[in-house]
Amino acid sequence: MTLLLLLGLSAAVAAVVPAVLARATWAVRAPRLGVLAWEAAAATLVLSAFGAALAMTMPWHEANDAVCMVWRLCLDALSGAHGRAAQLMSWIGLTVLVAALARMTWAGARLVRVVGLRRRHSRQIRLAGKHRPDMDATVIEHPDPAVYLVPGRGEQIVVTTGALSRLDQDGLAAVLAHERAHARGRHHLILTFSGLLHDAFPKVTVFAQADRQVRRLVEICADDDACRHHSRLALARALVALATPAAAPGALAADGGDALQRMRRLMDPPPPLPRYTQLAAAAALMALPVLPLAILLSAPVVPVLAAGPPLW
Repeated sequence: MTLLLLLGLSAAVAAVVPAVLARATWAVRAPRLGVLAWEAAAATLVLSAFGAALAMTMPWHEANDAVCMVWRLCLDALSGAHGRAAQLMSWIGLTVLVAALARMTWAGARLVRVVGLRRRHSRQIRLAGKHRPDMDATVIEHPDPAVYLVPGRGEQIVVTTGALSRLDQDGLAAVLAHERAHARGRHHLILTFSGLLHDAFPKVTVFAQADRQVRRLVEICADDDACRHHSRLALARALVALATPAAAPGALAADGGDALQRMRRLMDPPPPLPRYTQLAAAAALMALPVLPLAILLSAPVVPVLAAGPPLW
């Protein structure tokens, strides 16, 4: 029963989330809630899938409440002590776990390389650029207009001379506020999670859409923060002026995401969701990733979850 529940939860998230969240208009009205929804869905799918593979390696109906026996029961199942069917299921589960962990490790290694490139770029910026205390940013000589955040240790906002020549004072202030919002919100950490899962499992639709939608929504979050103290029109004009090729690897550029949709939203902002609705939805979304853990941890002590073969 444990395996069936976890597989059912995985299938439900994989089938429902891409279709529902991708069309959800409320995500644009409450972008932080939209980010939480995508991240919670991705985390739930990971935990339920890993939990299902783990459940296959162990005969939960033999565990009772003796948690200390879990490892021995797994080894017994793998060696065939609980029958051929249990042995086959356990080896399938172990193979899936090892393959998934290998993919995660490979994606993690790629992430480490990106972080290394980002740190190298940050050092180069410090050497080649000039810090401007009035902007709290580093200015570098480059004809292309660009304003972006290099996150992580020693984070800094980078402004090119091309951007300074194109942006007026209001537009520059709005764009700098946008980048500071990225830094305060630690958006690079949010993007790291969704990007890691997408790199590890590129064929999984939920992870691909989550990575794309989260990148779009964090830009909207930063827009909203910037517009609390700066003109929406100034920021929209700055987005047009900064329409340029992508920034450095791992950077968060002011013109990132869907720039056209962002400009439309800046010019015609939708009404925000009621605060109590956002709080209730956030609580439900934060509880979602706990569900597969609760199912897995309850299996040894809840009789109906610990039902025996052929599927435990």
